[in-house]
Amino acid sequence: MTDAIQNNSPETVAVSEPKLTQREKLMLKYTKLADKAAALTTEINAVVNEISEIDKLDSITVGTQVIVSIGKGEAASEVVAVVVGVKDDEDGSKVYKVQYGTGFDADIAVVKQGKIKVPNVVPAAE
Repeated sequence: MTDAIQNNSPETVAVSEPKLTQREKLMLKYTKLADKAAALTTEINAVVNEISEIDKLDSITVGTQVIVSIGKGEAASEVVAVVVGVKDDEDGSKVYKVQYGTGFDADIAVVKQGKIKVPNVVPAAE
């Protein structure tokens, strides 16, 4: 039997990759840049939404109609309430005193900033 000499050095084993045309190269570059742009757009939109929410919370004053998370666990719910007082805490956050319900059954609650939302109000058509 003859021993076959196998030479697997990188110089002799050449994997030929297909050459890309200029258009194909540009399309690859375009795809990479479009993916980056989509990721940046998503990130920018998240930041803009967060800024918008902060601005909405800063606009809350006495008389503002808000949505408040009340209760815990299975008893938790969101209710429409009216702000009757706003207090600035030392750490820069705010605490709100809100009234929800009507008439004799109306309740007052003190809620922190994280438990309050400003509803999206669509202006009435004239």
